[in-house]
Amino acid sequence: MNRGTTPSRSRSSTRSWKRPRRRCGNWPGSHADMPSIPYLARRAARHAIAAAILWIAIAPRPASAQRALTDIPTPDPAAELAAMEVAEGYEVNLFAADPAIRKPLQINFDPSGRMWVSSSSVYPQLKPGEVPDDTVTILDDTDGDGGADVWQVFASGLHMPTAVLPGDGGCYVANATEMLHLADTDGDGRADTRRTILSGFGTEDTHHLIHTFRWGPDARLYFNQSIYIHSHVETPHGIHRLNGGGMWRFRPATLDLAVFARGWVNPWGHAIDPWGRSLVTDGAGGEGINLGFPGAAYFTAVGTPRILHGMNPGSPKLCGLEILSGAHLPDDAQGTLVTHDFRANRVCRYRLTESGSGLKSEKLPDLIRSSRVDFRPIDVKMGPDGALYIADWYNPIIQHGEVDFRDDRRDRTHGRIWRVTAKGRPLVPRVDATTLSDTKLLDRFDTQDGYARDAARRVLVERGIAEVGPELDACVAAALRAAPGTAGYHRGLERRCLELLWLRQGLDDGSNAAIDRALLSRVLTSPDPRARAAACRVVVDWADRLGRPGAGPDGSPGPIDLLAPTVDDDVAAVRLEGVRALAAVGALTETSPADATRAAALALHAVDHPRDDALDYAVWLAARELQAAWIPAVLAGTFDDGGRPGRVMYAIRAAEATQTATWMVDRWQSGVATLTDLDQLIDNIALLGDAEQQALVFAMAIDPATPQVRAATVIGQQVEAFRKRRVVPTGDLSAVQSLLSSAEPSLTAAAIDAAAAWQVEAAADALAKIAGDGDRPLPVRRATILALGSLPGDAARAALCATAADQDSPAEIVAAALSSLVTRSPADAAPLAAAWLSRSPGEGLVHEVLRAFLGARGAADRLAIALQGTALTPATARAALQDVTAAGRPEPGLEAILGSASATGGPRSMTAAQRAELLTLARDGADATRGAAIYAAAQLRCIACHRIDREGGRVGPNLTAIGAASQPDYLLESLLEPAKNVKEGYASVVVLTTDGLVVSGIPVSRSDRELVLRDALDKEIRIRLVDIDEESPGTSLMPAGLVDGLSREQLADLLCYLVSLGRTAAVEEAR
Repeated sequence: MNRGTTPSRSRSSTRSWKRPRRRCGNWPGSHADMPSIPYLARRAARHAIAAAILWIAIAPRPASAQRALTDIPTPDPAAELAAMEVAEGYEVNLFAADPAIRKPLQINFDPSGRMWVSSSSVYPQLKPGEVPDDTVTILDDTDGDGGADVWQVFASGLHMPTAVLPGDGGCYVANATEMLHLADTDGDGRADTRRTILSGFGTEDTHHLIHTFRWGPDARLYFNQSIYIHSHVETPHGIHRLNGGGMWRFRPATLDLAVFARGWVNPWGHAIDPWGRSLVTDGAGGEGINLGFPGAAYFTAVGTPRILHGMNPGSPKLCGLEILSGAHLPDDAQGTLVTHDFRANRVCRYRLTESGSGLKSEKLPDLIRSSRVDFRPIDVKMGPDGALYIADWYNPIIQHGEVDFRDDRRDRTHGRIWRVTAKGRPLVPRVDATTLSDTKLLDRFDTQDGYARDAARRVLVERGIAEVGPELDACVAAALRAAPGTAGYHRGLERRCLELLWLRQGLDDGSNAAIDRALLSRVLTSPDPRARAAACRVVVDWADRLGRPGAGPDGSPGPIDLLAPTVDDDVAAVRLEGVRALAAVGALTETSPADATRAAALALHAVDHPRDDALDYAVWLAARELQAAWIPAVLAGTFDDGGRPGRVMYAIRAAEATQTATWMVDRWQSGVATLTDLDQLIDNIALLGDAEQQALVFAMAIDPATPQVRAATVIGQQVEAFRKRRVVPTGDLSAVQSLLSSAEPSLTAAAIDAAAAWQVEAAADALAKIAGDGDRPLPVRRATILALGSLPGDAARAALCATAADQDSPAEIVAAALSSLVTRSPADAAPLAAAWLSRSPGEGLVHEVLRAFLGARGAADRLAIALQGTALTPATARAALQDVTAAGRPEPGLEAILGSASATGGPRSMTAAQRAELLTLARDGADATRGAAIYAAAQLRCIACHRIDREGGRVGPNLTAIGAASQPDYLLESLLEPAKNVKEGYASVVVLTTDGLVVSGIPVSRSDRELVLRDALDKEIRIRLVDIDEESPGTSLMPAGLVDGLSREQLADLLCYLVSLGRTAAVEEAR
């Protein structure tokens, strides 16, 4: 690594670059996952000294250690540059800074090579009476010295312009709830027209507003919104809605708007590779680089039972994204990605390789790492000179909701644009694409420079088909003549043909003449699978003019015909795009039911081929989207499965098509089903059949002729059917008892689950026998005891009471009995639990039992009454109190009794002076190595809920770089008062179910059928929406009082360790 170079000279013809001096700095902090204890100790030892130095450098004096802290680093570009460690072979200079730009949010270059910057000084919230005056500024380096010397405010009076994109004679701007187009019609360099293009975007959270504008190669404007936004946008083509995070696709010329993909938390990064594939980063997610494709759903997507994941699970949260390209950069940089871990003040790199139906992402060494906490890179773009440009939001405070909007440490006036170049390599000569002829612009499609291609395409699209058409026709004709096998052919023609096809798409004026069948067919049959895959999306856009979706005019192939070969392609990525395109064409309103059925049948060809997760997801999604067409065809016997019944079985399961159950039973009983698909057929009936059909399957499962492993699978499907639909087989179910004695463990486990789900009272004695069998494995006994809690009748209740009262039984068994008993009889369970707690069981078991009581309606009150007069050790009371305070709802009676018994009287509190003293101790006299050991201690349970790197739970925020993102006073407050400021995405909900259960957890997903919560044990709990009686907001799942058992010195050590996370090279290298 090497230090950044001296800032380049930056001048303005109209403004002074002299910067006002202002003190501006902060404390560090961030979020992470948790390695093993020995690893923590080794890592902490490596960076303990560095952490101490960090505290000295950035920590305020005790008197100013609270929220009013203003003793923070002084803005100084030279010092900021000196604090950067830059990857070998690269150097950095300052391109622009305040006052020219303040708080840059997005940067984009126009085809002339000028940088457009959107900035907001009122973020995160207007003050009462304040008039918004945010800006869009144009920067230009006219003398080519690497620094902006001319700048012009193009527009002002904006309200949090989170995105700007030059185009169509001006620029598009994200302005709170609107997308605007601003233009300068009189040539004075300032916008004088302002049109609202779209409105109705959500504004519930100001850092989740629409953002990340980018032109796609198809001449569509892509942009994102984040999780807490609910948008309802009216266009001439209808109302379009997106509730939560996702990506939009928009064509300004026609006002066609559509949701491209859904999900993510705060996706502030989108890049499109040379083959049209969308890559996305999430500034509040933890999965690194995501591959986006049409219709897909990702983490947090609303209304879907299945999502896709990113390529780098456990990755820090990333913001901004760009693909490196161009002759200025070395060969090993070409195609690599640059993004920002802004919490840890660094610029990251990744390399992509083809993998299955998508890509694989590999983390590379950082490009830039800064020791200053105010370096906050959030956007990045390749420039017209081949250099890389980074927008630095410059702020010591980055939390949105966790730190007060009026906190004095929030910087509202500064900002930087940094420029990264490769040492010793010539820059790319800057070209104003607007001055080039159509021929020269078309030639630029052959360059490896992504900026040059994009600029050329943008200019050609804006010139229009009337001007560009003749030259484009000639280029297309020449490309078609140089087909594979001819003398003029070379591999570069595959990308050129794709670029020409995209240009046709961008110039499309809606006429039949605008489409190019010959070029489309050429790219669909390209030797390069990436081109074939990309062409599938063009078929969807042109489907209405390629003829009837089933067949084109004059016998020419229609869109479905064109897509048919793609689903049997040798390359998985082509199959994925083909499946998604068929689903889109089949769903068009003009597509007939017969053609939609054919599209579905073709998409299901992909079932015959190997499928990774993304491809399987694409087929699963297509089956669900087109079910209105293919299900009636299946029932009518007209569906063409190509002699592969497994295709239909896959589709039925994917769509959860319960209406096909009778049809499946008929096939089973009539003997029509072949042996090859019989198991799939029966599994589907077990999952989707009604009560009578379930009885048929159960009879088969208990038949002695049925192999036991097979019976276990079938009954497992029936239990799943009960969980999802509460379906219970008709008839006498007592035969499940016979399966409990099976020698096959999987069948025994399935039978236990079935007995509990179906409430088979007759199985109580058999279950009780297993529960009391000391020779049985402990997990089997515990599962049996928990099953007993679901059974009606006195036998099950008596067995649980006896086990819970048996002091000779293993503690784990007694805890399970109490947890099971409370769900059916809190009155019996409460006195038994009080007596058990008085015997000081292990802390882990205390948590188990207390959670069970808190999860049964009214049980906590009964336990509070039973505990009156019961002597508890302080350790037991503290452990129990942690669960009560983390329950997400008040339990005053239980909290009072446990607080009194804990010898603390309740969670620890500290005065402002005491907090200041502790912050000073953490800075001056604490040890990060000792803090790491405290963090890993079992009694704190930090690892169970938080991740550092790739180890730990997911209940709480990732702590990998918490020290770089959060201030020490905020971290201390979070330890002492975890419910005071709950990080976005980690607020719990409390659900009361119709059967009396109380469930608290962090929402993971919600579909039209079920809510998925992650509980305090990091387990996902699925609750059917019809079973929810009441749902209300909860608080933090982190218990109050968790650090009460720590001494002052231990708490300081723990705080010192948290502050060091993400702030030292040792931590990053360990990652």
